[in-house]
Amino acid sequence: MKVKYLNALPNQKFGNYVMKDKCILVTGSSSGIGRSITERLLNSGAKVIGLARDHSKFTNGHQNYLTYQADLNDLSSLNRIISKYKPKYIFHLAAQSFPQTSFTIPY
Repeated sequence: MKVKYLNALPNQKFGNYVMKDKCILVTGSSSGIGRSITERLLNSGAKVIGLARDHSKFTNGHQNYLTYQADLNDLSSLNRIISKYKPKYIFHLAAQSFPQTSFTIPY
């Protein structure tokens, strides 16, 4: 299996896709893999809608980065955001911050 690195520049491809001016929703956008993907998408010229519990970890001030504090259990809020922005792609990267917590609160 060949691995493709996603260090795209504006107007270049992100994997096999051109992301310039595409609206993309990223859950877990403030840290970890979600943050890395968000940074690369922004560098590719995409408009990123970032969902996270806490955006204080990553606030880059990019004009194409809109943030929402969201609980993924609240489907009506998610539906409103998706209906408002109509993202072309959704990257679901939200996760429990502490693995031990996921055993006691698995959702």
